[in-house]
Amino acid sequence: MGTPAVKWMEAEKSQLVGPVIFVFAVTVALVPILLLDLEGGATEQVIFILLNVVLISYIVWEVVRLYRHSRRMAFVQPPVIASLMLFGKDYILPNIPTLFGEENPVALLFAVWRGDYMYWLNMSLFGVGLAVFGMWRGYHSRLGMWLAMRVQRFMIRRNLVASSFDPNMQAVLILFLLSVIGVIVQIRLGTFGYSADIEKLQQAQDVQAWVGLLTQAGSLAFLVLCLAVFSRGRRTSAAIWMLFLTVLLWQFAVGFLSGFKSQVVMPVIIVGVAYYMARGRLSFGLIVLSVVMLFAAFQTIEPFRKARWADRNFDGTSIVSIASTFWTAATNPADYIVQKDETTFAEVAARTDLITFTTVGLNYSHNSELNEFAPRFLLDLALIPVNAFVPRFLWSGKSLVNDGWWFDAYVLGHGPSTRSSTAMGPVAYFYFGGGFLLILAGFFAIGLLQRVAFSAFIPLGLGGWLIFLGTLPTLALMPSNVSAALAGLLRMLPFLILAQLWVIRRR
Repeated sequence: MGTPAVKWMEAEKSQLVGPVIFVFAVTVALVPILLLDLEGGATEQVIFILLNVVLISYIVWEVVRLYRHSRRMAFVQPPVIASLMLFGKDYILPNIPTLFGEENPVALLFAVWRGDYMYWLNMSLFGVGLAVFGMWRGYHSRLGMWLAMRVQRFMIRRNLVASSFDPNMQAVLILFLLSVIGVIVQIRLGTFGYSADIEKLQQAQDVQAWVGLLTQAGSLAFLVLCLAVFSRGRRTSAAIWMLFLTVLLWQFAVGFLSGFKSQVVMPVIIVGVAYYMARGRLSFGLIVLSVVMLFAAFQTIEPFRKARWADRNFDGTSIVSIASTFWTAATNPADYIVQKDETTFAEVAARTDLITFTTVGLNYSHNSELNEFAPRFLLDLALIPVNAFVPRFLWSGKSLVNDGWWFDAYVLGHGPSTRSSTAMGPVAYFYFGGGFLLILAGFFAIGLLQRVAFSAFIPLGLGGWLIFLGTLPTLALMPSNVSAALAGLLRMLPFLILAQLWVIRRR
């Protein structure tokens, strides 16, 4: 019979059609570059349309292919989630208004590059295509399969994963309380979410990195509670229901107050995954709820971000100040958002936009040299294990995570006095480190890690699921600062292994 991991691997070993189709499609899409005038606006528009079509078609093809091989498990696999929630939402969706002749409102902010904007937009889409292709090839590669089996055997031999479902509710409660403490500590340090102060965030990087593990404990506790509720159904006790609702409301509150839309939707994703694990099917109601929560996030978080900078008395170290500012912005959004003459769809596309920032990043990288304040992109990637575990007091030369500030200050041109931080996206991050080649290689490595996380841990039972889901936000929704994110993931793994052994009683 073999484990599910073995079956998936055997089904994918000889698949070479994907690379062939992708290379052919990209070649066809880039033919106009060779045949037509590069300076012509019409030509660039044609290339833009072709690249989007190729990118969307390739993603759909890979997802459908995976669904045919493993229907029940297809939509919880990391490259599928990344293809839809990262590449689809942040790199493709913002292009749709442009495809229909409607100006992307974010692009208007960068009129200084207007002359070559479409050219660099096409180059960015080419980079995104390399990223998607590299990720899927890493996921399907024999190397990824081999690594997954090695990790799986290591975990089995040392009995490091709890396979049965017998939750320790005392441990669940303690993990939840630890997450509450973690959020409070971050607020007091001035490093919480969008309310964080750039200087304080840099000063407390090491502390923030470890405190962040406490907030992850809340997601772990919430997942176990969801599984308990869905698996027991009507047999769920009133106490567990009360704890479940309490943690759910806390997760939503933290998500909204963080100022990050992904954090608002994440509790719904956890509920959906738990329902899928317990019942073996997707819930249409949860899908609708996720859309509703995403809409609510768009309607409230953007005004909150504006209000955070507009309020001179705002204090990012006070939960009262954060909550008060959020409430003011949420109840009076029109006071903080300038109404534009654009469709709702265009507005949503603009708010999920990473492709424009990637475009500006590629243009900057081509025309300017990285200054002294720039992150050490390639070096930081090489030093991920060291950055993960060596504290700053032992290594004074440890890199400061300032990529968002640097991008806002110098690439976007807001100047070194800016207090804001702008996400450049993982594609731009890799490009700054080593161009298109590093985009391809970097996402190939991410695909390898996705394969290990999915195929090594999930077949081991509930504890493996918990470890896998702990890695999912990083590997599927790759943050802009790739090196810091992967260092955080490496730091988190021992915590996840110990936590699942504690929270699940072993039989």
